[in-house]
Amino acid sequence: MISGAALGGYLLEEALANLLRRNGYRLLQQVSDDPQALRKAGHGLLVRGRGADHQADALGDLIVPAPFSLPVRLFVEGKTEGLLATDTPDPLNATYRRGVRASHFKIPPEIAIYLA
Repeated sequence: MISGAALGGYLLEEALANLLRRNGYRLLQQVSDDPQALRKAGHGLLVRGRGADHQADALGDLIVPAPFSLPVRLFVEGKTEGLLATDTPDPLNATYRRGVRASHFKIPPEIAIYLA
């Protein structure tokens, strides 16, 4: 059985990836998307940095770059610390979403829209 914290982290990662996708970013999900900058590790996809490799919850390349600039790559890391709640009076959080009872999490309305 998955813990509440792990489930919250997974849902947040999916919401962040969905936000990137809906706002003009192409998600990088496998090494073949950019073999020079990405590599696979035991806990997910890593991005090669100058001093060390970096892990991010969601990676996206802007599909339509700004003129006269380098390509834009966005790294997103989400944290769910402090988001667990047992009693939320907000009716938005008292509904069921994708088989997960959302009342266990304080989901901001702007993110909850993407989970619907």
